[in-house]
Parts: sequence; structure tokens; C-alpha cells
Amino acid sequence: MEILKGENCFYIGDTNSPLAMITYSVDEEKKLHIVDILIRPTLQGQGIGADLVKHVINFGLENEYTLDPECIYVKEYVEEVVED
Repeated sequence: MEILKGENCFYIGDTNSPLAMITYSVDEEKKLHIVDILIRPTLQGQGIGADLVKHVINFGLENEYTLDPECIYVKEYVEEVVED
């Protein structure tokens, strides 16, 4: 599934009714706040959430942003990856 860029988000599916979406904001200090992630129930458990998180983290690295995961799923994902 293709991950597309929207306004302050990355998503899969249609802009108006995405199948999955991760939202973020960037502040004046170049801090990337990952706010929320939503996955339709029919797609949960397929690694789509992890794909979206990786995508937004890469976006942050490419733009030299500091990561600030506010969403609990993203916090747990980042902690798990750092431990490995």
C-alpha cells in the first residue's frame, strides 16, 4: 500500500476517508510532534502502523527535526526499536 503525504499527515487510501493515517506537527524549534495514528480495524495487525511510523520518522530525519512522539503507540514503537 502506498503511503501518501497530506497536510501534516501521511496516509494510505483516500484523502477524505483514509484507511490509515499518522498526524504530526512541527514547531518553531524544528521539533516533530507525532500526534496520533489511526488504522481501520480491518487493516490492524498487518504492520501498517509500523510502516507509517517509519515513514514519518524518516521524514523527520530528512528534514533534521527532533522527534517528539506524543502518541502512545509511537512512543512504545520508538522505545522498542531503541532497545533492539
